[in-house]
Amino acid sequence: GLEEIWGMAQAGKVNLRLTGDVIVCANEAIAFMRAETTHEGQSRVTEPIIDHFVFDEDGKITSVRAFYNF
Repeated sequence: GLEEIWGMAQAGKVNLRLTGDVIVCANEAIAFMRAETTHEGQSRVTEPIIDHFVFDEDGKITSVRAFYNF
């Protein structure tokens, strides 16, 4: 499911937005989001999506984990 969402995102068929505060602790962050996708004329809302990011010393993402029910 995640591969499908990111494929649609790259094709411009996903509206991904934050739905709450981003929680930051040291070099990690949690973001709460929702996605509105359109595929073959059908729309779908996926919510909540919770992404966990880990950053290196330069602020670049080294790891992302996504949790959602697709």
